[in-house]
This record gives sequence, C-alpha cells and structure tokens, in this order.
Amino acid sequence: MPVRTASAANCLSKEKTAGTYAFKVKLSGGALFIGKQARWVVDYVDGKNFTEYEIDEKNIKYTVTRNGKKQQTMSSPHQLTGADGFYDLTVSVGTTSKMVVVSSGKGGKSLISSPIEDAASGSFGFEKDVTVTDFSFTPAK
Repeated sequence: MPVRTASAANCLSKEKTAGTYAFKVKLSGGALFIGKQARWVVDYVDGKNFTEYEIDEKNIKYTVTRNGKKQQTMSSPHQLTGADGFYDLTVSVGTTSKMVVVSSGKGGKSLISSPIEDAASGSFGFEKDVTVTDFSFTPAK
C-alpha cells in the first residue's frame, strides 16, 4: 500500500474534469485545542476560488471560497471509524448536477454534498502535509 504525503501548499491533480476520486486519508495534527484532521480542495481555480473539505474524528465540513471571500460553510457529523488512523473516502465531482458528493469508501453512504462552479475549470488536491494512500481517479462517462 503506497503512502504519499503532500508537501506542497496544495498538491493538485492534473485532471480538471468530473469524475470520482477514491483515497484513504490519515488524520494528523492534534494540537492542544485542535484535534486531528485532514483537508483537501475541490474546484480549485486559484487561491481565491475553491472549496475546502475537512474531516476530523467526528465531523466532515466544507467551506466554499469565491473571490477570496468565504461564501458557504456546512458541517455534518459522520460515524466513520478510521483504520490505523486512515479514513476511506470517495469524492464524486458531477458534471450535470454541479455537485461534489463525499461518501464513505466505494459505494458507501453519502456524508456531505457541496455546490461546484464548473468541473472542467477547477482541480482536486490535498492540503500540505496530508498523508494519502490507495488514491485513484476515474473520469465521468
């Protein structure tokens, strides 16, 4: 099981298309008042236009940023259990629905959905120092 750790500010996929990203991500951190978490971005156009997702041991949330301003934030509790600190996730980026759906593993329960501007203009990527394994991308048909 190859493990990768993102070390750039945002390690972005070359793909700018709708499809399904499947991966296992490890929660890290855990400072005094901040628990362990992992973050990734969807629909990343530039540093002012993107949707950031964050998962911790209890919740998953997203924040939409447009023109440098936070537009929308939603949080939802999840009941996932990490295996050795890794959470098995699937991120589906739609074309016609203009939605991103995060679910637990392949074919798993939907956890949270967010709007997307244009699947063909933004990238998917991981935030700095995120450990990922079993990453795959399947383009939408």
